Amino acid sequence: MSPLRRRVTASVLAATAALTMGACGTNFSAQTNQQYQAAEGANSRGEVDVMNTVLVADEDGAGVVSAGVVNQTDDPQTITAVTITTGDGQSLTVEAPKTPVEVPAGDIVTLGQTGGDALYVVPEGAEAGDYVTISLTFSDAPATEVDAPTVARSETYAEVAPAS
Repeated sequence: MSPLRRRVTASVLAATAALTMGACGTNFSAQTNQQYQAAEGANSRGEVDVMNTVLVADEDGAGVVSAGVVNQTDDPQTITAVTITTGDGQSLTVEAPKTPVEVPAGDIVTLGQTGGDALYVVPEGAEAGDYVTISLTFSDAPATEVDAPTVARSETYAEVAPAS
């Protein structure tokens, strides 16, 4: 076999091997095609997105809802109600802010920030490690439910307002 023919054969075999090996993870279930939540908070997408949602629990069992609420509609949305249900179906009391929270069209409002007015407080029953269903009702958009974790207050959640 001539040196030229050996080089051509080796190049063809190398190209075939590279294409074959490169295609191993390529299909409709490839990880790059899958959405997943890398952070602790849970997301729910719709006309109003509720992102990175957690219930931050204090040691005394009180908690604060922390989430980014993104209004994808053309009209401002007011949060008219927030309810929280535990995994075993128990409803937790939620204290809403004195002034209703409005989310401007095409904008985001962060719930639970220290110094902010958008505080939804659970006075008791927030147990770190539990999952809860947080339901948000809006003035002119469909309600949104998020199955969110309850996390212990830590340095990670230092900017979340205390419950009391």
